[in-house]
Amino acid sequence: MAITSFSILLARKRGILSPALLASEILDQLEDGDRILISEGCTHQRQCGDIGSVQLPRLLKSYTGKELCFRFSSGRSFPEKSELSSFRLSIYCGACDFKKQGVVVWEH
Repeated sequence: MAITSFSILLARKRGILSPALLASEILDQLEDGDRILISEGCTHQRQCGDIGSVQLPRLLKSYTGKELCFRFSSGRSFPEKSELSSFRLSIYCGACDFKKQGVVVWEH
């Protein structure tokens, strides 16, 4: 039986699933100590078991087996552009709601 999620279905419908999958290849290259930015687009009050601050870090650590360093932002708080190069990976939780032209695959 095939299984998917709302985010996957919406990303596919909007034509951004392929770039997102391409960007996910970095997961196999992460090393201990790599800095990961997880930024949530929404401004909701964080709850126990929050996707951005709890579930995603847990999944990344479990998948990679690495000791990763996380930084979190939400709503309009986002690191300065000059600081972005210090992150090995940036995950934008809420990007499933972007329009196609809003997706950027960024490498440094």
